[in-house]
Order: sequence, then structure tokens, then C-alpha cells
Amino acid sequence: MQRWRDILINFVVNLPNSNRFTNIIVVVNYLIKMRYIIPMDLINAILVAKCFVKYVFKLHGLPNLIISDYRCYGRFKYDITTTWRRVVGS
Repeated sequence: MQRWRDILINFVVNLPNSNRFTNIIVVVNYLIKMRYIIPMDLINAILVAKCFVKYVFKLHGLPNLIISDYRCYGRFKYDITTTWRRVVGS
């Protein structure tokens, strides 16, 4: 099993303001339990995709499986997968 092939992305939103950030994206690797905790001021599909590229994709590549709770918040205007493919270039 390869590392960073199956990941979980959770969004923690509407937190008290801390250095202008009120949201956190948590990216967890299932196999090795490594994680990235990414502070954000806004959450939308384009910003999430750019942060994903900056913190995860450039180091580990595109995973086979992404499990996320993003639909729970209704924050994205369009399909995040399409946006990620556009930003990543695949």
C-alpha cells in the first residue's frame, strides 16, 4: 500500500478569529496517520484546491481516494473535483 493514496479531508468552520483565520482544513493520511492542518480565512472550491496543491499534492501527488465532509457545509458553488482537476492540471 502506498502512502498518501487514501486521504481524509475535514473542514472545521466558523471558529473564533485567530490571526484573521476562522476555518481549518485537516488533511489526514489513512496509512501513516500524518496530517496537515491548514488555516484559512475563507473556504471555497478554488482556495481549497490551491491549498491542497501547495501543502499535499506537490509533496505526495494526487491520491486515489479522497473522503471529505465538504457537502455537509454547502459552501461550494460547483463540483470541487472539477475545480481540483483544473488547478492540478490532470
